[in-house]
Amino acid sequence: MKHPIAYFVGLLFLFTLLVAITANADTIYLKSGRVMKVDRVWEEDGRIMYQIGDAVASMPKSAVDHIESNSPPPPPAEPARVPSAMPSSRVSGPDISGPRGNRRIYFVPLGQFPAGELQEVVAYCQNRFHIKINVLPPVPIARAAVDTERRQLISEELNAGMQRALPALAQDPNAVLIGFTEADMYPRSQDWQFAYGWRADGSAVISTARLNLHFAGDSATATLAIRLRKVVIKDIGILYYLLPLSNDPSSVLYSGIMGIDDLDQVTENF
Repeated sequence: MKHPIAYFVGLLFLFTLLVAITANADTIYLKSGRVMKVDRVWEEDGRIMYQIGDAVASMPKSAVDHIESNSPPPPPAEPARVPSAMPSSRVSGPDISGPRGNRRIYFVPLGQFPAGELQEVVAYCQNRFHIKINVLPPVPIARAAVDTERRQLISEELNAGMQRALPALAQDPNAVLIGFTEADMYPRSQDWQFAYGWRADGSAVISTARLNLHFAGDSATATLAIRLRKVVIKDIGILYYLLPLSNDPSSVLYSGIMGIDDLDQVTENF
């Protein structure tokens, strides 16, 4: 049996460590009602910057209700970089940046998709790729896309319904439509239980229903926001930049992403 004093000292150390870890966590409260736990948050050039692990992202200040921060102020800003330079995290894959001719990207909220989540990924993609993301008004989910028995949406029908609702853009070869839904979905043409995303006929639909699931051994950066970014970046790479799927397990274009663990393993690089 351990000595009582040694046992008490051990408990005191664990308690102090727990308090220190909790004290360094910051919380962002979005106007959409979503709550984000991050390692550090600060304001920079009128935007809300936040860090989770080694990943740094930002969002419009207008999307934030309030912030609870226990972090020290961020270090002095680095000297300004040339605006066309890519983020330092892009260390591999093809050098992709900037618009591609007359091609345009349209994000389409399907049903009641949260505006806050969409604003985050729009800001990230515009900042990273230096392209304009057009956000369209919400499109209702077609009744044909609802599988009442499985209580899921049908990926193919969801994508087709989005195209029918936006016929001019669907027929425009330079327009890339990417739809977003909170509902779970599955592709009827495949023997899959669910899908994070589905691409067909030059457009895509994305479901966030399972992107917030967590399992033992998850990475500290395995958040809904980062997972959603990866799915969106893959669609942009394939549909906008016309890049092929990859056999590299670290590439966001990896062809073998079948589950949440595979998605967590890939990077946000092509």
